[in-house]
Amino acid sequence: MIFSHNATTKHKQSVGSIFDIPHKDSVGKYLRCPVFQGKPETSTISKILAKATGRMESWKANSILEARRTVLIQSNLESLPAHTI
Repeated sequence: MIFSHNATTKHKQSVGSIFDIPHKDSVGKYLRCPVFQGKPETSTISKILAKATGRMESWKANSILEARRTVLIQSNLESLPAHTI
């Protein structure tokens, strides 16, 4: 269970005890992407860039034709941030 930043410790404990659910500061990951509230952290954006760069390097190493690489890059660069955010 995650609470708003405005919730007091007393409220968090009382609601957590009623539902018997522990309080966490982070939800974790869903479909291998971090779940966050509010503005994403710089580390989240860095991971997205690293993943995209790694994919592009592997496609270049596999000697895929330039036209096919272009389509792969466009589709992945469009979908990767949208999937994460």
